[in-house]
Order: sequence, then C-alpha cells, then structure tokens
Amino acid sequence: MDDSFHPNQIRQLVFDLNSLSEHLSGDPLLNFREVLRVLEERGFRMLLLAEDADPQAWSFLKHASLLSGSVQEIATHNPDLRKEHTFWISEDPITLEWLDERQVCFGSAHQSMRDLEGLQYQYLNDLLQIFNPSRLTALELALSLSEMKSRSPRMPLTIGIGGQEDCGHAFFVGELVDALESLDLLVAGLDLTELLGLEFADSGYWRTPEMRSWVLDLVLGPFSRGETVILERGPKFLDALEVTVFPFYSPPEGVLLVWGSTLFLPEFRNLLDLRIHLDVSPREAAARLFSMDQEETFDPAFVDSYLEREGRLYETYLAENDAESEFDFRVDFDNFNAFRLKP
Repeated sequence: MDDSFHPNQIRQLVFDLNSLSEHLSGDPLLNFREVLRVLEERGFRMLLLAEDADPQAWSFLKHASLLSGSVQEIATHNPDLRKEHTFWISEDPITLEWLDERQVCFGSAHQSMRDLEGLQYQYLNDLLQIFNPSRLTALELALSLSEMKSRSPRMPLTIGIGGQEDCGHAFFVGELVDALESLDLLVAGLDLTELLGLEFADSGYWRTPEMRSWVLDLVLGPFSRGETVILERGPKFLDALEVTVFPFYSPPEGVLLVWGSTLFLPEFRNLLDLRIHLDVSPREAAARLFSMDQEETFDPAFVDSYLEREGRLYETYLAENDAESEFDFRVDFDNFNAFRLKP
C-alpha cells in the first residue's frame, strides 16, 4: 500500500463478500449490515463482490452496487476499482496478495497480513473508527491549530466559523472541540447564531447594539490583545440565549471558537485569526431550513424558495463584505457525517 495512504482520501469501499462468510449469517450478519449502513451514511460508495448473492438481501443500501464474479475478473474489467480513492476489504489470502502486488489500498484481519503492506484490523467494526470522515477532518484541523499554538503558546488564537443559517454549526463545533481537547488544548466558545443573522441585516446583522458591544468590547477585543477574559456571569440580555457557559474563562494560552451565520463582518476582521466556512449546497440548505429528510426527494420549489430568499440574502452578505476572499478553510458540509476540507 502507498505510504501516503490516508483514510480521509477514500471515497469508495469494496467488500469481497466471498471471503467474509463468517460475517454473513446470524448475529454477525446483522452487525455487518449495521457497519455497512453507517459507512453509507458517512458518504461512502460501496461495491459488494460475490460469486452468488441475492440482490434483495442488500437492497437496504441505497448507494451500493452488487457485482457478480471473481475478484480478479471484476477488478480487471473495472480499473476504477484500483484507483487511489478505493479501499478493498477481503479475508482471502490469494486476493490479498493480488492486491498487494498491484499496490491497491486494502485491509484485512487475516493472519497473512503480517507479510503484506495492507492495513490490518482486528474486527470489521474497526472500519467505523478508521473511516470516519468528519472526525478525521476535525482532527486534521485540530492538529494544524495545535501546531500554531506550539509556535506561540501564549498568543491568543481565535477561530471564526461561519455558514448559512441552520447549516449545523453546533455539530461541526462539537467535533472540532472534541479533537482539540484530545490534544490537551484549552477551548472556550461563543455561539453567536442567535446574536447575528440575516434577519438583522438592516441593523448591521446584529440583533442589538448591546449584544455587539458585549461580544466585541468585552470578549473578543481583550482576548485578541492577549488578556485573560473572565466573566462570572453574562448580562441580562443574554439570559434566554445559549451564547456560552458561565463563568466564562478564556486565557491567551487557549483557543477561542466563535461561530455564527453572518460572522465575517468588517468589525471581526482584526479579531479572528482564522476563518472557516461551512459550505452547504442550495438543496441541502433548503432541506435543513424546512426540516426535511435530506435523503428524500422533495419538491424543487423548496430549493427555489430558498434561493429567492435566504440564499439570495446570504450571497448578498458575502459579497458586500468580501467575505470569501478571507476564508482560510472551506468545508464541504452537505453531510454531517462526512464533512471534509475542500482543496
């Protein structure tokens, strides 16, 4: 296997069902089906290879293909299965050697793996830990931030996370916080999703001037100057809003995360050190805005409605503030369970 292999580069998983017979009956089958279902939710395309298999048995997968024949025949006639973005799972020693000779990415629990260059795991469930795009992406970001902190440990580092309303900021932030804390970084956060928004465009995108002053003058401003920010309690006008946890504590040795829909405004320009944008397609934005199942087929009129209103207002906000020119990272956020950094 190529030394540059990284799980987050994989988009397609190929399962050699002929070699996985011990997982295809009784309780192991139920467990295997659940593994496949979760992997599909994470955005992977899956191919199931079998000499003889009932298509109906695998119909619960919406984006999987069942191919009949031997592994070598299928791989020979489908060169796409030997590309970098594909990972094979097999327990057949002959197949494993064949994949190893062709430097195809593969994994197995078979004992012969000790003499091969593939990825060895103990149980099929381990695949859920190995192929977890969102967690891997969050860790990749966290490692970059940790490196920045290691170069200047006492310098404040403020990360701004923006994206369309109802895009799911909290999910992304939760994954990033877990990754940062796993690296022993101290993390504080400000949720501005209820303080900033398109509905407040006429007043500079802020709900009230008092809220703007509190965020900029009492929290972000002092922190950016290297001061430790300690606030025992929040002002009365924040009582009904979940902006942060009090008492609030953010020393310059830590990382401060700030997120909101219209975060990239001129007043934040000198207060944010890095800017992350969560990119959501119009279809997904409409599905989340109208609380629809992302997998279902819904009336295109919902997308049109979004583009005419919220989508148009959001594009206006980006253009008026030249926000896109300042993005440090863009995240493909159409799938919560498979968000990845864009090139």
